[in-house]
Formats: sequence, structure tokens, C-alpha cells
Amino acid sequence: MRENTELSELQRRLHDAHESSSRLRDTITRLEAEKVMLAKLAAETPQFFNPWHCAEAIKLRDAVLANDQVDLTGDAGGPNSKKDVVAG
Repeated sequence: MRENTELSELQRRLHDAHESSSRLRDTITRLEAEKVMLAKLAAETPQFFNPWHCAEAIKLRDAVLANDQVDLTGDAGGPNSKKDVVAG
């Protein structure tokens, strides 16, 4: 009986790990696509042939710039944050 419980617990953990892995893979794919869009937007010459893609990249850029919680350095703030340190 205990073996069945342990087996079902292991199966549940495996399923949870698979779901987590799938979500992480989806997130990485989305972030890579966003990185390409922002790189195209920052290029010196036009890189978009579809105006909708360009508009989407501009919207993404504006959202990143307007959102204080998006921090590409990994410094999320807090008591030991270097964000608010004034250079002197």
C-alpha cells in the first residue's frame, strides 16, 4: 500500500516537473522573440517588412521603458538595492 502511495507521489512530482519545464520553455521562447524584436527596432536601418510587427515592437519597448518593475539587471530593489545609490 505504501509503495502505491510513493509511486503516485513520484508520478505527481514528475508531472509537476514536466509542466514547470514546459512553462519555462514557453517563457524562454517568448523572451527570445522579444529580444529579436527589440534588436530589430534598435537597428540603424529598417528591419521590419510588416508594419504590425513594427507596431508590436514599439509597444513592447514602450512597456519595458514605462514599467519600473521590469529590471534587466536582476536588481529588483529592496534594502540592499543598488538602484537608488547616488554616484558621488
